Amino acid sequence: MLSPRAVVIRDGERLEVDAADVVPGDILIVGAGDRVAADSRLVQASGFRTQEAALTGESEPVDKTTQAVAADAELAYRRSMAFAGTLAVEGEATGLVVATATDTEIGRIFRMLAEVETLQTPLLRQLDRSARVLAGTIIAATENQQFTGALMRIVITGGSRGIGEATALAVAENHNDICITYQNDAKAARQVAEKTGAKIVRLDVTDNSSLAEFKEVLREWAPEVLVNNAGVARWQVFHQHSFEDIEAILRVNTEGAIKVAKVGVDLGISRIINIASGAAKHPHDNLPVYCASKAALRMLTMAVGAPLICVNPGMTRTRMTNYQGGDPETVAAVIRDVAYGTKGEFGGEVDVAKQ
Repeated sequence: MLSPRAVVIRDGERLEVDAADVVPGDILIVGAGDRVAADSRLVQASGFRTQEAALTGESEPVDKTTQAVAADAELAYRRSMAFAGTLAVEGEATGLVVATATDTEIGRIFRMLAEVETLQTPLLRQLDRSARVLAGTIIAATENQQFTGALMRIVITGGSRGIGEATALAVAENHNDICITYQNDAKAARQVAEKTGAKIVRLDVTDNSSLAEFKEVLREWAPEVLVNNAGVARWQVFHQHSFEDIEAILRVNTEGAIKVAKVGVDLGISRIINIASGAAKHPHDNLPVYCASKAALRMLTMAVGAPLICVNPGMTRTRMTNYQGGDPETVAAVIRDVAYGTKGEFGGEVDVAKQ
């Protein structure tokens, strides 16, 4: 650690100051036994030697001099510099302070270390998931309660409004770590994040590059649960649908949702909840393509099995239904229970209307 005090000449006056108060332009005076308080260009040195092992790895004390060296000289050969954090072991010297705190050579090393990301292998990520779930189970057991999902990481696509927003609020009650995605409405996503503490990620399920970026985010974040919530609709009979309408619905509800599920399977996420629709089982003549798109998601769940589970909401009061139907909070409560493993089976489905 740096010495708490340092001797400097400032404005022609010799002062003893806190080491943290040394500034560039001060003249620093250092003697044997002192810690150098700042990087300094030596202007006077008498038998001055410092121990620089922490910086250069050199185990022997280094002789210092006032003679200039090349500007690109390696750290170990900058004999005209006294570096912050090094120990003066012999002699005395005077130097012009050129850098302090994080601008010093030792400070630069600390910054570099702070920027290093910890490597986490797939095995370690899986162990991390298991440890959090086990910790929650133990906590619940000690309280003689059913596990409520505390300590889980849950990602919710389309989490900025409607069923996704309600689900984020529901699972936040148990202090889970939450990540929500949005496509266009960043403001709405931020509002949900303010209420839940959720991490926010932009995702366009119709864009493969966006899906690839999303996959990398989840790879590092390592969630236990993925709520696959994406849906668009056109309220019109089939002959009124244009090719563009059909493509837009299928690209989000079917292709996009299936790709999101594939991301979850590839990453080994423990539970993937596909949000389909009751309309996939009881079709409406004014939602034909929407019904078909959600039926495909049901079939995917049944075909793949674990870790997929399907939840089928009925008509729910969201922007997509012009705010007609049941409460999104009711749907969110069912999704929460499925996320916690208290409802539903892999490869099966849970109808909200029957709960």
